[in-house]
Amino acid sequence: MSKTMADHRKTFRPRRLAFDGRTLPRGRLLGAALALLGALTAANIAVSDRAHAQEAGLKSGVASLTAGNYDAAVRQLSATVNNENSTPGQAAKALYLRGIAYRKLGQEGRAIADLGAACGSGCRPPTG
Repeated sequence: MSKTMADHRKTFRPRRLAFDGRTLPRGRLLGAALALLGALTAANIAVSDRAHAQEAGLKSGVASLTAGNYDAAVRQLSATVNNENSTPGQAAKALYLRGIAYRKLGQEGRAIADLGAACGSGCRPPTG
């Protein structure tokens, strides 16, 4: 192998990362990658916090239902059903439990509608 070929292999040429032909220094590339990672982590935490908030709303509805406070249970479970951040499973559980609360309040039509919607979504009644 000739000396010029060996020298050519050792030469490092940074890739062009910008459209205007300029190169991006390695430090800035690392900083940009870390900033992106931080933003993605923050977004994931925000989604996780919303899911926990929905679970808390569902649990408070269950507590009201268990305590016999059916009007409060309907309000709390309706908030979970109507919230766009609720998962389909959370919404189905809230519909099922709200149907039970409506039944206890004597509102048969609403109870049937909620229980039918919960069954249509594939939610199974809680056991135990």
